[in-house]
Amino acid sequence: MQSLARPLDLRSALVGLGLAGSLMLLTSLAVPTPPVKTMRISLDPEPSSIVRVHEGESFQVPQKLRLVLKAAGTTGGGLGAIDLKINGVTVLLSNGADPVGAFPFPIVAQPGDVVSVGEPFPDPNNIPFATGYLSE
Repeated sequence: MQSLARPLDLRSALVGLGLAGSLMLLTSLAVPTPPVKTMRISLDPEPSSIVRVHEGESFQVPQKLRLVLKAAGTTGGGLGAIDLKINGVTVLLSNGADPVGAFPFPIVAQPGDVVSVGEPFPDPNNIPFATGYLSE
């Protein structure tokens, strides 16, 4: 059997040490990280921003805010009809045959708008209302 030991060439050793040193230097350099920005994601509105407008009431949206209406219903739990108006214009009218509940998309009232809820077919057992929240 032959011996596998060979003499080490000085140039090869210097090149190897140089590459190893360069690799160590490059991996030890600090990589600047961008500043971390915190992101606040609010999935539910703050309880203080929730608004409920009942029949016979009107609500004026405060300046610099919007009222995002998400649902409507009746206090009696029945199938009462609902007439939701913004600035006197009907934006939602239910016939009373189906419960309204949550809207498939929000209805947004702009700053200064007046929101009111009425009942096209009055029923003393079912008082209609609309629920939403104030947003910037």
